[in-house]
Amino acid sequence: MVLNAMAFLTGTGTSTHIFSPATPQLVQAGLLSTLALQLLPRQAEASLDSKVLCDADCAASLADKERVRTASGLEYIDLVPGKGPSPRIGFQASAGPRHAGPQGPWLVVCDYVASTPQGAVFDSSLDRGAPYIIRVGAGQIVAGLDEGLQSMKLGGVRRLYVPGLLAFPKGLSAAAGRPRVPPASPVVFDVSLVMIPGLEDEEEE
Repeated sequence: MVLNAMAFLTGTGTSTHIFSPATPQLVQAGLLSTLALQLLPRQAEASLDSKVLCDADCAASLADKERVRTASGLEYIDLVPGKGPSPRIGFQASAGPRHAGPQGPWLVVCDYVASTPQGAVFDSSLDRGAPYIIRVGAGQIVAGLDEGLQSMKLGGVRRLYVPGLLAFPKGLSAAAGRPRVPPASPVVFDVSLVMIPGLEDEEEE
């Protein structure tokens, strides 16, 4: 379950999630074990019955809400506005005491539910029982998810309406009990920004 947290959702493959080539280096650096220990209390507090970030009533309420549209074509609605910091591209959180440096990936911890525009879920961290640790700002995850995460604040929950060109250009093959995602088709991500390692205690500016 902890290793699953190091998987990246990528728009370049043909499966629902692929382990990043950077994973061995992160394990060697001690990041994986350190973040796993930090996440244990949060996982214990999470409801085991919750498999969605936006239930039916939440989804129905979005029909009357205006979407924010970015220059890329990504659209989003903040379900819960965050009150903490946003990810800072180029900052690195290392294992042990807080340390900032210019090298290395920018890691964030998030929960997500990925679905088709019709609401059929094709991937979900909630189903796996653990949030995901992913790298943002490096072009190695779904472009729309990458962009949407960068402007979120810690503690926020957002629905991303990702156009096809920012989703999975090659499509995704169907996993067991999950729908297939055709190439360059729009998708929806509900995402919760759970933790930004190294910035957890920073107050909103």
